[in-house]
Amino acid sequence: MLFEISGRVFNNKLDIDDNFDKQQDVVEFINIFFSNILKEHCKYTENNNYYGGDNYEFIKSYDENNFIISLPIDRNTKDIQSCYEKYIEMQLLQKPLEDVNYDKCYKKIEIKNTSDNLLIMLNRFNYDKKTNVTKKIKNHVEINKLLIIGNEKFKIDSCIYHTGTSTKSGHYIILIYDDNGEPSYIINDLDHTDKDVNEDTYTSIQRNAYLLLYKKVV
Repeated sequence: MLFEISGRVFNNKLDIDDNFDKQQDVVEFINIFFSNILKEHCKYTENNNYYGGDNYEFIKSYDENNFIISLPIDRNTKDIQSCYEKYIEMQLLQKPLEDVNYDKCYKKIEIKNTSDNLLIMLNRFNYDKKTNVTKKIKNHVEINKLLIIGNEKFKIDSCIYHTGTSTKSGHYIILIYDDNGEPSYIINDLDHTDKDVNEDTYTSIQRNAYLLLYKKVV
C-alpha cells in the first residue's frame, strides 16, 4: 500500500542498505526508509518550541521535517486523538537546556505542513533500564475514525498491529479500513480476509495497534 502511494515500482536498495547494519530504533529506521520510498507523500514539519522558568519565557524554536509521528501511551490516553494531544502538550524537560539561566525548561511541539498521508506510531514498547528488559504496553487505545491535527482532518486508512509480548517475538498483521472508517479487510501473511472483523479481534487490535496510516480529508 505504501509503495502504491509512492508511485514507485522499484526502489534502489543501495539507497537504504547503508543503514541496515546500524543499531537504531524503529522510528529512526522508518524515517530513513520512507525518505527514500515515499519522499513527500508522508512528510510533515514538527515545530519545536522551548521555554524557561515558571513564566514559560521563550528561549528558542526550530523546525524539523519527519515522516512518522511517534505518540506516547499512558493510562490517560484512551484513543489516538488523546495520544496526539499528550504529544503536543507542554512538557517539562528532565534536564534544563545548556547555556540558559533557567532551573526548569519546557518543550512544546506543533505539527504543521502535513502531507496527504500521515503515519503514526504508538510507543508500544518501553525499555526498563533497571531490568534491561523491553516490555510491551498493551493499553487499550481506541482507533479514531477521524483524527484532527491543527485545522486539518485525517481519516483512518490502515493499521499494522503486533501480536506478542516483546520486540523479540510476535507477528504483524495489517487491517484495512473502508471509506466509512470501518475495518473491512485483514492481511495475515498469505491469508487475506474480507469478512467482517468480529468484536474480539477488534478489541485485540486496539490493544496491539502499532503503526497507523491516516489520509487527509480534502
